[in-house]
Amino acid sequence: MIPNYGSSTDSQMYTLQLHQQGLSIEEISHHRNLSASAVVEHLLKLISMNQAVDINRLVSLERQQIIIRAIDTLGDTGLQIIYDYSISHTCEVHS
Repeated sequence: MIPNYGSSTDSQMYTLQLHQQGLSIEEISHHRNLSASAVVEHLLKLISMNQAVDINRLVSLERQQIIIRAIDTLGDTGLQIIYDYSISHTCEVHS
C-alpha cells in the first residue's frame, strides 16, 4: 500500500527515499502512481532544498558538461535559452 502523505514535502521526501534506493524516474512513477513529470518536479524541488539527489543518475556527465558550457557562455539566463543552446551544441558534437 502506498502511504498517504499529509504534505507535499512529505511526498517529495518519499520520492527522495525511492531515488536513494536506486529506483529510476519511471520506477518511482509506477511505484507511487504518479506521472514521470510529477516525479521530476519532486526531484527538482528536492535539489532546490539541498537534498541528496544524485544528479549523476539523472543527467549523463557528457550532458552536464554541455549544460555547464552553456551557462559559462550565456551566463545565468533563462532555462529555455540554455536548453536551446545546449541542444544545438549537442547536435554539433554528434555530427
